[in-house]
Amino acid sequence: MSTQTIMWTTLPNGLNPAGDRLKLSVLVSPRLITNSGASGTLAEFPDFVDWPTSVSKLRFKVEFQGGPVFPAQHLTEPGFPTLDSIAWKALFPPSSPVETFGFEDKSRLFVRSYPTKNILGFVEEQYRAFAVAAADHKPTLSELGFDVRGQRGPGLIGQIAIGNQQVQDRLDEQLNAILKHDRAVPAASPNPRLDFYQVRVMHQFLSKQVLDAKGHRQLLPPQNPPDIDFHRAVAGMGQYQKLMRALGLANRSRGSAERCSGRIECTRYAESTGPAADDAMDCLSPRCRGQDILSCYRAARRHRERNGAAKRTG
Repeated sequence: MSTQTIMWTTLPNGLNPAGDRLKLSVLVSPRLITNSGASGTLAEFPDFVDWPTSVSKLRFKVEFQGGPVFPAQHLTEPGFPTLDSIAWKALFPPSSPVETFGFEDKSRLFVRSYPTKNILGFVEEQYRAFAVAAADHKPTLSELGFDVRGQRGPGLIGQIAIGNQQVQDRLDEQLNAILKHDRAVPAASPNPRLDFYQVRVMHQFLSKQVLDAKGHRQLLPPQNPPDIDFHRAVAGMGQYQKLMRALGLANRSRGSAERCSGRIECTRYAESTGPAADDAMDCLSPRCRGQDILSCYRAARRHRERNGAAKRTG
């Protein structure tokens, strides 16, 4: 028997223009298991044959931990499409292939990254230094920090230079030792040469260059496009917000702001199994202590605007 599990992830999405309604985004993550337990088609899952219609029938409630529960009203914002069944059926006909959902264990893979904070700090510091020391002329190699006789100006560019293969080999050994131990390079104090070398490694081509006898690059072998099943197709839409809204994979809601003993800190997700149900519940979890929800929501939004939505590596 086919089984569907839907993970509903609820995220704060600011306030309405009047400032008296909380806005939420609900991300839909389907996890489908086919009759055979392996391959099947979307026809086995009636709710997903026309998902925009299915999700339009849902009625959401928002529960604040330790506080009120209130209904959430579906919201279509200006400039964003309404639910579009025609688009869904064009992209996902009933014959769409479905591979049974399963987690891929990637815990043994290395995570390549680079310390954005260190890189940005180095570049900004050098720009400021050159703006003062070379305001009326192009910086010389000496001022940039490339003087073989030693530093003779504000430039530290020489600290990121890799002058020979031996230096690069040592950097590779250092990086590989860290990755073998930690699977990723943890945040650390600035190390310009290693920091910038991680940028280079991060952007290396995954395909290897193969040279012929004359030193010319050979063409890559023909590539076989991968099979894209329903799960992969849905996962690949993350950067297309309007399309996800039209397909009902990202839904906006709003609700009235009641009093709650607390401050919004984080979100939790709830799972809904089986056919889509009218009592699907999403949980937004605040840690509360005697504050009004709207006040805390505004404070959280100001904090995100000041500090950025994502934590920089390093």
